[in-house]
Amino acid sequence: MANFTTSFAGTENPLSESGQWINGGDVGLDWTNIRKTPGLAFSTQVGDGPLYSDSIAILAGTWSARQTVTAVVHTVNQQTGSVYEELEILLRFAISANFARGYECLFSCRQAGSAYMQVVRWNGPYGDFTVLDDLSGVALNDGDTVKATIEGSVITTYLNGVQMIQVSDATWASGAPGIGEYLHGALALNADFGFTSFTVTDEYPSFATVKTIDTAVEVVGGAGAPNGGIAIDTWHMSKLGIAPDELRRIPSQYLSWIELSDGQFENMDDPIDEVVNHRHLPGEGEFDLPAYIAVCQDCGYPGPWGVEVLSEELRNNPLDVILRRAYETTASQFCNERSST
Repeated sequence: MANFTTSFAGTENPLSESGQWINGGDVGLDWTNIRKTPGLAFSTQVGDGPLYSDSIAILAGTWSARQTVTAVVHTVNQQTGSVYEELEILLRFAISANFARGYECLFSCRQAGSAYMQVVRWNGPYGDFTVLDDLSGVALNDGDTVKATIEGSVITTYLNGVQMIQVSDATWASGAPGIGEYLHGALALNADFGFTSFTVTDEYPSFATVKTIDTAVEVVGGAGAPNGGIAIDTWHMSKLGIAPDELRRIPSQYLSWIELSDGQFENMDDPIDEVVNHRHLPGEGEFDLPAYIAVCQDCGYPGPWGVEVLSEELRNNPLDVILRRAYETTASQFCNERSST
């Protein structure tokens, strides 16, 4: 298991950061590389070149099958019509010569009327892919936070902490996280869209081997990585019986991500079904979310705050209902609640 964070300092083509990235052009050959200028990672794909030569890069090393990736996006001068710009989070991905496989969670950089999101399985050879699920009409804005997770066979994507797509596929059981970008239909637009930061964190569920704050701190400290961190999920904390005040034992530099989710203290018979289908929106369960929020703020955590609600009941609602409920219930947990109008 590992954690990794970058804000893409400096200039490189291809993206390397001391050998930590594997690129689709250099290694995969049929695809293209990611490059960076200070504060931005973006595509080198030629917009009128081979159709599926996405720019892709994945992290080197061995990674856990459970992966949580968050990234902040840059998108300006958004296009419509026959020009396509996409930002991609890659999960359980592998690249070798003329072969790239894994899961792609893509977010289009298009105006709202033509915007779309997809979860796609790459099957290996150039141009061989399967769309697992899609969603239309939700646009990215400059500075938005996107997120994708995979646990078991369940892949979930988020925009600004709100769940967008959830789908199950068991084809790929291992691989590395990474980023991808796609440009087609125009030239010289590469720097109009990209990622300004990228973070991979491991979160430990209530049925994992790491069950205490002290153990989590020991794992991260023992790794010795300057960008290591701990992701806090209030659902897992509450199910483990970790009280809000116990979070004060986490060194502030390790507090890297907070997810808010409510639920019930009594465990269901099937822990996987409970974690995937029976969470509650903040304030609609039994957990003391305001106390967790207050402690994290006292410890200097500035945000962002994710809303991770894996709920069969919630995802059966229209998207506008999901977004409104997620915002209103979450805002109500903060002392200085903002108006939703």
